Amino acid sequence: MHTHLVIPLTWAQIKAAIRLQARLGEGVPSEHALDMLSERLPTFDLESCLIKTAALNQLYYTNVRAVTRMARRVHSVMRQNINELAVNELVELLANLPKSEAHQRQWNHISFASKFAHFFIDSERFPIYDFHANKMLIYHLGNTAATFDPEHRYRAFTVNFNTVKSQVGCPCSTRELDKYLWLAGVYRQWLGNQENPKINADANRLFVNASEEIKHDLEVILG
Repeated sequence: MHTHLVIPLTWAQIKAAIRLQARLGEGVPSEHALDMLSERLPTFDLESCLIKTAALNQLYYTNVRAVTRMARRVHSVMRQNINELAVNELVELLANLPKSEAHQRQWNHISFASKFAHFFIDSERFPIYDFHANKMLIYHLGNTAATFDPEHRYRAFTVNFNTVKSQVGCPCSTRELDKYLWLAGVYRQWLGNQENPKINADANRLFVNASEEIKHDLEVILG
C-alpha cells in the first residue's frame, strides 16, 4: 500500500535544516572526524573497535559508560558475516550489551549502535536512531500510518524512515534526512518550552540568538 505523509515534507525543509546544522559549533567537525576515522580505520579488529567506540561516544554523547566492554561487543558482532543480517538485526545486535560475570546489568544502546553502523559501516543503509528523529517520523506519518514495535524499536524506526524518505518531493540521502529529522525535532521541542527546553546547548544558542537569515530557515523547517 502506498503511504502518503499526513504532514508533507519538502526538499526545501531538508536543505534549510542542513544549512542550520552547519552553523552548530561541534556537529559538522564531529561528523567529518568520524568519516575520516572510518576511512583511516576500515577494519573491525578489537583495537579499531575500541578507538571507534570511544570517539563516537565522546563526539556524539551516546552515554555508553562501559566503553571497553561495548567495544568488545562490537568486535564480537562484527566478526560475524554481517552481510547476512538485515539492517535492524545488525543494529539490535550491536546495541545489546549482555550481562557478564563482572557486569550484572544488561544495556540496550540503540542510539549508539545506529550511529556506529551509520558512520563506520554504511551511512546510506543505517539511519541514526534518535528520540527527536523518531518523533518527527511519527509527526509526518501520523499515528495511523506509522509502525510501532516496542520490542524492536530500530526495526520500526527504519520502516518509518524509509517510508518518509520515499515521499520527499526530491531524492535525498539518509544523512540529509537525518539532519532534518534531528534539527526539526529539537526546534519543535524548544518551541514547546523555551525556558527549559533540555536540548543540545549549541542548538539552544542558535535558536535564542537567531539572525533574520536563521529565523527564515527555521520558518522553512516548520513548513
